[in-house]
Amino acid sequence: MLVTLGASWTVLGALYVYSDFALSDGNSFVGNRTSDGKKEDYGNIYEGAGDVGANGNNALNWRLNFNFGYYF
Repeated sequence: MLVTLGASWTVLGALYVYSDFALSDGNSFVGNRTSDGKKEDYGNIYEGAGDVGANGNNALNWRLNFNFGYYF
């Protein structure tokens, strides 16, 4: 699952701001934390994540991203 909400703004005529919020349970660019906040360990075959994928435990992870651009 991947849910993304984004917006773009023009500030002061030449400054452009793009922001997005992403919520996912299986994309590596969003995050790989467990539900208690610990990082997944894909290198440990005994105590690491139990399946192949970006998020082995199906915990929801989120990312807030801002991009700034100045055009002249």
